[in-house]
Amino acid sequence: METIQQIETAALPIKVEYVGRTKREDWECFEWRVTFAKQWSLAYYTGLGHVETQHKYKVPKPAKPTNDDILHSLILDASAAEENFSDWCANYGYSDDSMKAFSTYKACLETATHLRKYLGREMVAALTEQLRDH
Repeated sequence: METIQQIETAALPIKVEYVGRTKREDWECFEWRVTFAKQWSLAYYTGLGHVETQHKYKVPKPAKPTNDDILHSLILDASAAEENFSDWCANYGYSDDSMKAFSTYKACLETATHLRKYLGREMVAALTEQLRDH
């Protein structure tokens, strides 16, 4: 995956650090701190099923998300910038009369802004195409 390799090597190094097990509302999950080029940092979450076992008698440990996984999630969130709030709510099953939904929508718009700032519109478009079937 050429575009992702460009990001990993030069354009935008990605650092992923395990934070710990946490609970978000009613969802137990693993939390990760993802940092892009030491400039943009965000929390990333994976379900408890994302584990790896190195030995059959050892307790499984959280499996580090791949750059593909992270970028795919961010691209999906950033796609909110392509539609208005009401359409976004209709597409994702939110009420357009919900402050919580509006807050989530705004967070997605911020993700789009950050991706465009650090990657550029052309790179975001290339990633969108490359990760379409991820």
